[in-house]
Amino acid sequence: AQAFNLNYYELHYEDLVQNPEDELRRLLNFLDLDWDDRCLTFQNTAQPVMTASYDQVKKGLYTSSLKKAIHYPGPYQEMTEAARDMLAKLGYLE
Repeated sequence: AQAFNLNYYELHYEDLVQNPEDELRRLLNFLDLDWDDRCLTFQNTAQPVMTASYDQVKKGLYTSSLKKAIHYPGPYQEMTEAARDMLAKLGYLE
């Protein structure tokens, strides 16, 4: 990102689901937004969830899917091969 002078925030899903409050606080700080305790209970919102992943949103954060996509065949396997170096660097191919 420095080569292009980009300002970005790198967040790993694993870190988010294993330590949500700390990760969300860091993200909101980066975005210059105030903390709101509702960030930790988003699944309890009365607002309608208009997405195909409705069931997942309503479950809240969970760790049961960690690193599962790496082992799927088909298109995911092609993506894994194409991104092998980056996935290894991020610890997904241990």
